[in-house]
Formats: sequence, C-alpha cells, structure tokens
Amino acid sequence: MPERDWTRARELLRTEDCALALVKDDDVRLMQGHGVRPLLTMVDEGEDLIGFSAADKVVGQAAAWLYITLGVTRVHGELMSEGAKTLLEDNNIACSGTTFVPVILNRTRDDWCPMEKSVKDAQDAKEATEAMRQTRARMMGQKRA
Repeated sequence: MPERDWTRARELLRTEDCALALVKDDDVRLMQGHGVRPLLTMVDEGEDLIGFSAADKVVGQAAAWLYITLGVTRVHGELMSEGAKTLLEDNNIACSGTTFVPVILNRTRDDWCPMEKSVKDAQDAKEATEAMRQTRARMMGQKRA
C-alpha cells in the first residue's frame, strides 16, 4: 500500500488545489498554507502521521525535520533541497523530487528561506522544531508592526 499511497499523494498534488497532500490508505488530507506552516501546526497539535506518504510543493530541511517528527514514511517534493533529501534518507524516509536545489530561498529569492536559516545547524528534530517556532513568532511580530 505505501507505493500506492505515494503515487496517489503525488497525483493529488498535481491535480488538486493544495500545497500538500498526505495519504495513508483511505485517509487523504489536502492542505493549504504557505511554507512549513501546515506541518508546524500539525506538530504543535500533536498529530501522528506514521505511515503516511506526503507530496509537497517545496521540501527544505525545515520541512524534512517536521516530516521526521510527524512519522511520515515517504516524501515527494516538487522542489527539494539537497539537504532535505540527505536528512530524509538519513532518517530512513524514502524521498523523491522533481527538481533539486542546493537550498530553499525566500520569496524574493535574495536570501535563504527564514525557516531554512533557522534549522541549518540543528542537530535533532526537537532543536529544529523549537528554532522554527521562534522564527515563526518573530515573523508574526514583524507582520503586526
């Protein structure tokens, strides 16, 4: 079933209006949201995605750490950083990508994505998740200003 789930997740990402497709047997979740926000929310809410296959528009190291935390079994990224690929493989998560890049850039493409910057030196998922939470809080504070 995992191969079928992975194929289905990739197909849903291409055909449905979503940023992320998660599939495990008959449990299908299509999610919207920019960046790692949907994944970080799931971690914060204590979601368990053990055995799910994921297809995502963009997978950098920040997303990879969250997929590891959530227990996802397979990940496909339309755009995937080389670091994310290595991190997923090192944690026994099968992965594929359509396009591989050295690093995920910010929206203006003049620097690293802020979430990628926040986890670049993380040694484990807990440290990475806390760094992303702090970055999210700083970014939310900037938007209110």
